[in-house]
Amino acid sequence: MSRKVGIDTCRESFLSEGYLLMDSVYKDSKTKMLCECPIGHRYKTTWFNWHVNKSRCPICNSGVKLTSRYIENVMAVEGYKLLSKYINSKTPISLLCDKNHACNMTYGMWRSGVRCKTCSDENRRSGILNTIRNEFDKEGYTLLSTKYINTESKLKFICNNGHVSDISWHSWKDNHRCRICAKVNKLDIETVSTYILSTGYLLISKSYVNCRTKLHLMCPNGHDYYVSWDHFKNKGSRCPLCNPYSSIPEFEIIELINKYYEYKIIHNDRRLIYPYELDIVIPDKKIAIEYCGLYWHSEKMGHDKNYHLNKLSMCEKIGYRLITVFEDEWLYNKNKVISNLISCLSNKKIDVNKLCVKLIKTKECEDFCNKYLIADYKNYKVNMGIHYDEELISSMSLSTVNGYYRIDNFCSNAKIYRGKLFKLYLKFLFNNGYIGNISLQIDRRWDSYKNYSYTDVKHILPKYLSIIKNRRVAALNGLNKVWDCGISVITNYIGVEHE
Repeated sequence: MSRKVGIDTCRESFLSEGYLLMDSVYKDSKTKMLCECPIGHRYKTTWFNWHVNKSRCPICNSGVKLTSRYIENVMAVEGYKLLSKYINSKTPISLLCDKNHACNMTYGMWRSGVRCKTCSDENRRSGILNTIRNEFDKEGYTLLSTKYINTESKLKFICNNGHVSDISWHSWKDNHRCRICAKVNKLDIETVSTYILSTGYLLISKSYVNCRTKLHLMCPNGHDYYVSWDHFKNKGSRCPLCNPYSSIPEFEIIELINKYYEYKIIHNDRRLIYPYELDIVIPDKKIAIEYCGLYWHSEKMGHDKNYHLNKLSMCEKIGYRLITVFEDEWLYNKNKVISNLISCLSNKKIDVNKLCVKLIKTKECEDFCNKYLIADYKNYKVNMGIHYDEELISSMSLSTVNGYYRIDNFCSNAKIYRGKLFKLYLKFLFNNGYIGNISLQIDRRWDSYKNYSYTDVKHILPKYLSIIKNRRVAALNGLNKVWDCGISVITNYIGVEHE
């Protein structure tokens, strides 16, 4: 259930912009309250004018240009210092945050909730470091490093045998571990042969050098081929004639589904949207899953901008939902992908009467998004969450763009349609005085606009990202490209109560 606005909510909102609310009682959104602006002007305004119409001090804004002193007072409320002269809301100003980081932004950006990028990056890296520490703990490793830079930077640790060494997060995700233990327990030809034989393959090579030296194998169907131990053991490479399209992540996804559910699974289906192949099909849920290795699904391999969108559209026409997982998502955000897959496949019912929408702190929203949001987290000032039995199960952030409200950071760990959560957020906004159009961007690879109520929907065509190693990065000329499925932008209107 959504909660009503109270005097504390009003006071917090006024204080965030350097205003002081003088009244001690809140009656309703149309009753005037006495307040004082950062410069010291006192006037009366309603919560509706403040929160919805964005009306501010009539003396400061009666055709008089905002001054550096005014901006300085507003930012001092959050511990920021103004270092340069204020010109207008579109000209960047230099600031010093409460942690002494220098940053530049416009006052318009500040009003929309943008804050120090360095602080935001540090908070994000801190969340990733906690995730890494938990993964190390699971295998008896102790993480010694206290700072995370990127996936290639070295992290110092103590392994479960007491060796002090280092490893990058990228290497750890590729199943590499303590190099000292690897030297002490170096594989021999007998161990390698035994493992390969257990998979039904035969080792023809007579010696083992290291994990990167290719071995001569024979598959169960008698095909000869060469593959390194690392690719065979850790990356699931099998006979290219028998398994030209399968990969170890596909089998990991199938194992994940079998672990939690008893659905019938069809692997490498070519009947549903002939002549295209679907990696995993679950008829009971009318869901298909595609795992896309970046290179094999790139333009160099003949997959143009319409390839993934065409497969998604063909699935929608026959009533199936296609979930597309890219390689870098599985490698670097596997827990987030798993959480979203479980949510899509679950049959568990949630009592909506036990759901409660309320404002949450930015740090709480960021921590939740670091666990469940596949897209990049964006730092905003207004954040909301839905709780189920006091547990946070969904979060979203609200901003204002060109007179529209816009939702970002929308994610959940709940086994409930996100369309239902969206309705609860709309009802909460309506009850708290928000009126106007609101938009939500939906990644068509993970969600469908059909799950939501809307007054208008627009489909944005696929966009491409460039590929560097096994990552998608911002589009750069001259690099190989991989295309997504596009996004849907739905618009709704906050002006009536949403049931």
